[in-house]
Amino acid sequence: MRILNAAQIRRVEEQVLRERAITSRELMENAGRSTFEIIKEEFKAIEKAVVLCGRGSNGGDGWIVGRLLHEYGIDVEGVSFARSNDLRGDTRAAFDCAVSSGLHVTEIVNEDEWERWVQDQLSTKAQKEMVSYGRASKDIVVDALVGTGLNRPLAGLFAVVVRDVNSSEAFETVPVVAIDIPSGFASDNICALGPTVDAKLTVTFGVPKYPCVMGPALSKVGKVVVANIGLSVPAESAPPPHVWLVDRERAMGLASIMDNRRGGGFPQDVHKGTFGHVMIVAGSIGKTGAAQLAGLGALRSGAGLDSCLSEIAHVPEYMTYGLPDYEGTVSGEGLNELFALNHDVIAVGPGLGTGQGSRLLVEALIEGVVDVPLVLDADGLNVLADDINTGPLTGRGGAPIVMTPHPREFSRLAKMSVSEIQTDRVGAARDFAVEYAVFVVLKGAQTIVSSPDGSVFVNTTGNPGMATGGSGDVLTGVIAGIFGRNYREVSVLPNPNENRRADPEKVSEILQYSVYLHGLAGDLAAVDIGTTGLIASDIATYLGRAATDLNPPDRV
Repeated sequence: MRILNAAQIRRVEEQVLRERAITSRELMENAGRSTFEIIKEEFKAIEKAVVLCGRGSNGGDGWIVGRLLHEYGIDVEGVSFARSNDLRGDTRAAFDCAVSSGLHVTEIVNEDEWERWVQDQLSTKAQKEMVSYGRASKDIVVDALVGTGLNRPLAGLFAVVVRDVNSSEAFETVPVVAIDIPSGFASDNICALGPTVDAKLTVTFGVPKYPCVMGPALSKVGKVVVANIGLSVPAESAPPPHVWLVDRERAMGLASIMDNRRGGGFPQDVHKGTFGHVMIVAGSIGKTGAAQLAGLGALRSGAGLDSCLSEIAHVPEYMTYGLPDYEGTVSGEGLNELFALNHDVIAVGPGLGTGQGSRLLVEALIEGVVDVPLVLDADGLNVLADDINTGPLTGRGGAPIVMTPHPREFSRLAKMSVSEIQTDRVGAARDFAVEYAVFVVLKGAQTIVSSPDGSVFVNTTGNPGMATGGSGDVLTGVIAGIFGRNYREVSVLPNPNENRRADPEKVSEILQYSVYLHGLAGDLAAVDIGTTGLIASDIATYLGRAATDLNPPDRV
């Protein structure tokens, strides 16, 4: 499913209206009716609804919802934040139909009128009883104040309305249903511009908007349902940027490709070398745990062989090789021996340290490893931050470099503040991936996968319990493990004398599946353990269950 910004949505609407036998009025009717049907499904015992409608098309959607709820037998109070004579076009037509159906409407255009209306709601006997005894299952508020076109903070009357809807006694415990997007958000921004409605349910149309799937907005949108109102067009036809969701349907499709190679895609006489040889260059004195967790991630995600270059003896499945060190951190020597080891992917960085030796090692890997993927994480990124050069890092025979920073690490690489990054995670990751010709996995809530071609994928799994030390190390191992057993399938050998060249789309698919699987493992662990006590090794433990959940044996 593709995510579109406001400009893209307008282009899609224009295309639909131009190419199909449908009018803007019909689209509005579809939007209102879809919202009504979803409300009926989500709230079984509604007795009263308050519909708050602005003067724009979002308000028109609201009037259709109000009319349909009224015709369904629900007590509906419609509030228009514009005089009827000021309404235009499809919104005016929807308003007139609502009034003709018998819907009661109150017009409010200033704060004094709003305050009197709120007090009237509180003064009635029925309202007092509902406030006293609870009414969450019987009442709803429909937010149709402002739609996706907002580009500045709500102020004046609307700011007061939003404040009261969120916190006043008149609306206490009443769930809010937002139409398309909670009022106060812009469709292009994952952060609130100012006062914002707290929704229990958001019914969005055609495609999800950025606040519906990412960042701080997630605490405000509630459950998100995407309604088909006739806006569906080929996703590729919308102009850039190309941003997609990695949802369960997408992940299951990828799982059927990735995991069937281990389950049903090979004959029974396979051996451990069939599933790839992963090399993890990690660990230093006091930081061997990071290397262990990365190795566990690789093994639990299906790698056949796992080399972990550190002093590790806790996991018997590892093969270890100690690089020369100076005071417990790699010295940068012994690289010829390292390059001579057999490997299908190299991951470097977890717990490596940030000394001169680590920097020499990472630079040598970037320059010298030209036929297998290189995954850079943690200290593998930190040692590059002060001296990263403008221009592609992948003049390396076509083998990809994958960077997996968390926001603080990415701020050092991209020379941006963490707040700037978090405000526009999609744009920050995309711009960096394009400039440096690398794949960026920007970790955090809704991990971002960005490719050098500018395409971006937003992950939908994970939970707050995964914000724990070592979670990112496990992800590094997962990415390396899935690369290890799939890279041979997605690389192309033009002729025997050339290095492998990766198909960028296939590389992106490996990363999408990796982040979804990692997040799903965390979600499954949280169900059994809870988010408070969840630790990184739990995520690794649940990777096998997550893989089976996405690709059950009967699918193999």
